Amino acid sequence: MKKKEIITIDDTTMNVWLDGSLDTTKATNLIVELDKFAEEEVEKIVFDATTLTFIASTGIRAVLYAGKLFDNNPAIEMIGANADVRKVFDMTGISSCITFK
Repeated sequence: MKKKEIITIDDTTMNVWLDGSLDTTKATNLIVELDKFAEEEVEKIVFDATTLTFIASTGIRAVLYAGKLFDNNPAIEMIGANADVRKVFDMTGISSCITFK
């Protein structure tokens, strides 16, 4: 069985699939994966959170890191985030930096 890619680039859009629990270990792994794309031209980052059930503070840090990885300050979208995940972003005050769909 082939491992599903968690990050893909489509033109200038980076797509990142988040699944299960974005805890310390997974967030660290996500940052390592994001670093592999640092030289790409990215104008928008879309996080697909439709199957994300939990996000820790380190997960939020990984999301913010993605935006800071690129010099042009790309737009960040979060699609399909459940109410609990969205609440964490709201409580931290950074939900205004992310478009939720």
